[in-house]
Amino acid sequence: MSEALAKRWTRAACAAILVLPLVAIAPSTGCAAATVVPPVGGKGDLESYATDPAVRRAALEASFVNPDNGYARLRLAKYTETGWGALPEWNPPAAPFRMSELGGPAPTAGSSFAALDLDAVPWTDAALEELGRRAFFEYPMQLAAYLRSALADAAAVKTYGVHVDGERVGHIAWARLPGGSSEVGYTCATCHASVVGGRVVPGRNEPDLAVAAMIRKASAGVGEQPLWGPGRVDVTTDDAENPVAITDLRPILFQKNLHHAATLRNGRVSLAIRIETLIITSMGEAVRPPRKIAAALAVYLRSLGPRTPLPAPSEPGAAIFARACASCHGGEGLAGEAVELAVVGTDPAVGLSSERTTGRYRVPSLRGVGDRHRLFASGDVEDVDELLRPGRAAKGHQFGLDLSAADRQALLSYLHAL
Repeated sequence: MSEALAKRWTRAACAAILVLPLVAIAPSTGCAAATVVPPVGGKGDLESYATDPAVRRAALEASFVNPDNGYARLRLAKYTETGWGALPEWNPPAAPFRMSELGGPAPTAGSSFAALDLDAVPWTDAALEELGRRAFFEYPMQLAAYLRSALADAAAVKTYGVHVDGERVGHIAWARLPGGSSEVGYTCATCHASVVGGRVVPGRNEPDLAVAAMIRKASAGVGEQPLWGPGRVDVTTDDAENPVAITDLRPILFQKNLHHAATLRNGRVSLAIRIETLIITSMGEAVRPPRKIAAALAVYLRSLGPRTPLPAPSEPGAAIFARACASCHGGEGLAGEAVELAVVGTDPAVGLSSERTTGRYRVPSLRGVGDRHRLFASGDVEDVDELLRPGRAAKGHQFGLDLSAADRQALLSYLHAL
């Protein structure tokens, strides 16, 4: 099977995005300012997004760093009231996928199925954050029948790096479909939560999740399927293999840009639209999420970032950080504007993708970087210790590799304290 066909099969298996034709690339070089949406008629920014088509369209257009890549063109064409806005809402009765259900039939009845109650949630940040927390763990945002085939028993769960929270398997959810049947699907937490020391850490990417390996098993040897490696997914719809590391969402509040390729300017409303359109494309453009759920997820994700003070300038390693890192990773968020691909020097595959390209990679926030795994867009570096290890195999990002052993250790201690 050709690489292009393999990737298209994978998209079908994931129930993911439709395949786009290649488009002309015209990267933007402007700064990525946050997308700001003014309140309308006394409503807050997120309620205005949910209720006013003009507000959300303006926010969508303002969020694109490069309006000529495939990601932007699809949304500019489809994110209208007669396009994606006319799709039926997707808020199905859902239930947790449990260890006792591995290898068994799909449930067709039971009191554990319930849809998220949206009418009772007011448009306040506190209420939206709680709704977003529930949606993060419970809302089926992408159906994936191959999960049932791959996760036949407890050994398979471990093999494919799926975390277990009590009886819950990977925070995967059953969704009740029209007609009464059920299917399993990913929640946000399947990829963007992990269990550390018996405790669920929301937002922390699952570095061992082997999505491609599960797809391979479900394919039963039909054709040659890509194997991306654990902690990676191929989110682009072009005909090239360019998997990216599953993102750690905890520092999203501090990011200047969304996506590894800095495709979008960050902000509350632009994040809500990014979530809304992600679910639409992940569900084959057949349904859309209630906008209150997208807004609630945006509020919840922005609540996950570390709020502890940064180490004092007098701390060991602070001066080294200021010299070696702070020109890109600055401010309280320790993030920065996107950097040209050649300056970063890492694998440029995603940055050059016809779908996502801006000609740049985002500068990730370093808040909490000591507990982050699968660094670089490609996930080629395991953690910050490997990042600063001289002679590492992954190319690019040479900053800090020329430090003395003592300075390197001091910088690592500082980074682990962020």
